[in-house]
Amino acid sequence: MSDNDQLIKDFVAAWRSLDVDHIMDFFTEDAVYINIPMEPPNESKAAIRAFIEGFAGNCSSIEFVVHHQVAAGNLVMNEGTDKITMGGNTIELPVMGVFEIRDGKISAWRDNVFVERLWRSVKYEEVYLHAYDTVSAAKAGLERYLRYYSGLRPHSSLDRQTPDRLYFEALPLPMAA
Repeated sequence: MSDNDQLIKDFVAAWRSLDVDHIMDFFTEDAVYINIPMEPPNESKAAIRAFIEGFAGNCSSIEFVVHHQVAAGNLVMNEGTDKITMGGNTIELPVMGVFEIRDGKISAWRDNVFVERLWRSVKYEEVYLHAYDTVSAAKAGLERYLRYYSGLRPHSSLDRQTPDRLYFEALPLPMAA
């Protein structure tokens, strides 16, 4: 096993503690984290810390289960399932991570969450049922459907809750001035 391979195994294991300082020890100062397709890039250690603090702060547990991992030179790729518990509900997301290593630390991390369930639902529950006449009609239909999908449609994998409810109820309330 290479040092880079072990580094990523240790990084993955560090998430179980939800200790942001320990997780951040794995990154270079100029590291970049790209959470595809959810977020714009976080382009510094400070930006990555802010993202991880916001994310981990809303979770009661995080477990990254790696099914396959390969290392070659300064690259490590892994495929697995992220198990995230938030607001008493656990969701499992299939993911693919690509890590670039420099001087024994992560200099770039691209995390690709596979959203095939969403696209399958969009395809069968919206696109295939409507013959859009124009691009603007398709855009309006998809926007309407995605509002429904996130805000009104219960999901069996979320214990019959909507994604919006699960996400927004887990967020801390802003403090009054």
